[in-house]
Amino acid sequence: MQRGPLKTLVPVIVMVVAAAAFIRVPDVQTPAPIPAQPGVAVGTVKAGALSVTLAHAYASGPIDDFGEPVYQIVLTDSPVPPEALDRELRRLGGAPLLRGGKLSGIVMTVGQNNIARVMLPFIGPDLRGSAMLSSVSLASFTVQNGRVTGQGARAVGDTMGQGWSYSASWNATLRPPAK
Repeated sequence: MQRGPLKTLVPVIVMVVAAAAFIRVPDVQTPAPIPAQPGVAVGTVKAGALSVTLAHAYASGPIDDFGEPVYQIVLTDSPVPPEALDRELRRLGGAPLLRGGKLSGIVMTVGQNNIARVMLPFIGPDLRGSAMLSSVSLASFTVQNGRVTGQGARAVGDTMGQGWSYSASWNATLRPPAK
């Protein structure tokens, strides 16, 4: 008894559909183009069902870190009041508004070769600086003419089981490090 072409294709189609159900689609978007205006961030940080739109960008540096210049980048959903900016940008022990839940966003310390040495999410009640990634590659990072621009993204599966993701581009005015 010969099988018709349709009877031969049905098992193949069933296997392809079943395999497609297990293929993981990346849960991160390509970062938007870098904003032209300083002080602007474009993107999101997500944790579970929570999603925060990043709209403001701040940068300070260069900060000497064992002989290498690093830059502190803060991306937030709401503006940081001018009188709080130095404390929010402080490298060690900074980010009181983010830690306290008054703002949401991301803090990163970026060194050479587009590497964020440390990246901390601040979203929801559970991720307030308690989770951290290190040695995160950014798509771009440039310090030039008093501006710091960059782009980066991480999928949930790339945050070491911490359950968050981000996609962002930014253009920040470079401020001197807080004393």
